[in-house]
Amino acid sequence: MAIRKLTLMHGACALMFAALAAANASAQSTILTFDDQHPGFETLADLESDYAGFSWSDSPGFVTSQWAPNGGFRTGTIGQASLVAFDGSVTFSRATAFNFLDGYVASAWRNGESVTVEGWRNGALAYSSSFLVSTSASKFAFNFTNVDKVSFRGEGGVPILNADADGGEGGHLVLDNIAVSEISAVPEPATVWMLLGGSLVLLAAARRRKAHKA
Repeated sequence: MAIRKLTLMHGACALMFAALAAANASAQSTILTFDDQHPGFETLADLESDYAGFSWSDSPGFVTSQWAPNGGFRTGTIGQASLVAFDGSVTFSRATAFNFLDGYVASAWRNGESVTVEGWRNGALAYSSSFLVSTSASKFAFNFTNVDKVSFRGEGGVPILNADADGGEGGHLVLDNIAVSEISAVPEPATVWMLLGGSLVLLAAARRRKAHKA
């Protein structure tokens, strides 16, 4: 009987570790750096409308860190180039759902600019996050899961003192290193534990019936 109990315990432990491994598995994220839009000289231009397999709309462009020395184009760019929402708004979407994990956000010309980020699923608002940004890049975690559209909107804030000298104005947003991932087929942890618990109950019942017959 002791051997049977020990075998049952070992089986339960094996199932538990397998369930934990499955529950903790996640799809690898993809980082949209926009550096591949950089043609090798100081510039800014429109972003490819289908960049990285997404549909980009509103006012998307890209800019290098050298475009303006005193604004957020430089301090908001992580690598060689970044995404710019020229009028403070940009949306990216695609037909198949995805996860929007995190990214760097800055204002091109204002401190204290208010940014609202929304995640949509099948035309319905699923997530909304609001925060303030400056001309220096800050990383924000969003963790919008199973969405098919994400929108950014910036407004307000106080223009930096040297904005006029650089020729900059407006609520342009600077976005960089946007992290997205595919939808994982792994079940939710709660579901995994329910299945594991049910399996253990059935296994224990089978053991008891076998012991009773013996």
